[in-house]
Parts: sequence; structure tokens; C-alpha cells
Amino acid sequence: MANPNIAALTSVLGETYAAALTGTSAVAIATNASSSGQVIRVNSLLVANIDGTNAAEVSVYINTATTNIAKSVDVPAKATLVVVSKETALYLNEGQTLYAQASAADDLSVICSFDRIS
Repeated sequence: MANPNIAALTSVLGETYAAALTGTSAVAIATNASSSGQVIRVNSLLVANIDGTNAAEVSVYINTATTNIAKSVDVPAKATLVVVSKETALYLNEGQTLYAQASAADDLSVICSFDRIS
């Protein structure tokens, strides 16, 4: 499981993932399969609270809930939280997955912009 040398690029493909967090289980936002020959650069991750009244919490992590990027962060009603931005971009190596998990069903939605680099 070797990651590609990103100084010698052959391909950079941009993707956007958007979904409502309809339950309280973790949802895979961006997955870099083992032996993919790729690195994923996460450029932005936004979490919007679509509930008009109640705050909800979001947790964001890589692979397991012990490697948190955000842990139980409140997202106020009708507000958006910037979890990852270009200034704080992160890389997913082969075999890593970025997850989001909501404290309440149907309150949060996520939008993630990332590049698949090979």
C-alpha cells in the first residue's frame, strides 16, 4: 500500500459529495481504497444544520472515531460549520476513509469537495 508521488502527477480529478445525514450512524464521505494508487486531498467539508429550531452535533473522523477532526461540535439551527477548508486541507492515504456522524437524524447535511490525485 504505497501512496503515489504527488510531485509526478498523472491525474487530478475533482469530486463533490453531498448528502443528508438521515441517521445517527457514521456515513463515509470520501474513501480511498487500499492499493488505489491515489491520494485524496480534501479541500472543503461543510456541515449545514437544516433544522429550523434545534442545534445538532457533528463528529468527523478518519477511519475510527478515535482519530477525530471534529468531535461532537454543535451546529446551531439554520447554520453552517466549516470543518475543513483549503487553508486546513487534509490528505487521505490509501486505505483511509473520512466519516461524518450526526447526533440527530435528518438535521444535518454535508458537502465535501476533494481531489483524487494519481
